[in-house]
Amino acid sequence: MKKLLMIVFLFFLITYGCHILTLINLEIFMYVFNAWQDFELYNVLFSVYTACAIVVITMYLLHKKKN
Repeated sequence: MKKLLMIVFLFFLITYGCHILTLINLEIFMYVFNAWQDFELYNVLFSVYTACAIVVITMYLLHKKKN
C-alpha cells in the first residue's frame, strides 16, 4: 500500500509540477510580449506531461525491480 501511495504521489508531483512551471513561464511570456492566452496549448502540454510522468515512473519501477 505504501508503494502505491508513493507511485501516485510521484505521478502527481511530476505531472502537476511541470504543468505549473509551464503555466508560470507562459504567463511571464505573455506579460513580456503581450501575447494572447492559448488554452489549447495548456491542454496539449498537460497531456504531454502526463505521458512523461507515466514513462518516468514506469522506468523507475523497472529499474528498481532489476536491483
